[in-house]
Amino acid sequence: MNKQLLPGALPVMDNQEYDRLIALLINEFKRKKGKNVKTDIQPQDQVSTLLSFWKESLCASRIKHKLTMKLHQSYSQTNNNKSQSLTSKLSDKEKWLLAYLEGTDKTQLMKLGKDSTTRNYGELACIDEITLVHEICRYLGIQPPSDSILSESRR
Repeated sequence: MNKQLLPGALPVMDNQEYDRLIALLINEFKRKKGKNVKTDIQPQDQVSTLLSFWKESLCASRIKHKLTMKLHQSYSQTNNNKSQSLTSKLSDKEKWLLAYLEGTDKTQLMKLGKDSTTRNYGELACIDEITLVHEICRYLGIQPPSDSILSESRR
């Protein structure tokens, strides 16, 4: 199956691809919070916990903010050397991730292998909340929650 993308379009993902991203989300939660969501969080709280973690750390706006802050910090450290490019302090992968999230270049990041954490961050960041909740539920094998989780998360 040929999965060519239109400019600015996200790839169509199957369950295996979503599983890769949800596994990343769960592993990042464990790494950053020191808790296993499957064993340390009550089943009724697992989805909302992962959704909150995604919003605070791994959604597109948070990643863009972190990369932008890194740019500004790097720029400040160059003592206003105007000849240096602002993006020179980001690695190539970070530049590709930022371009992917801003919608200016979707191709470079997608050239990275599916085992690339940077690529996976970009793909995970671009999943909409409703899809993310449903994919978390499917992955964990739990009943999808009522819409109240999504409405609470928007407050």
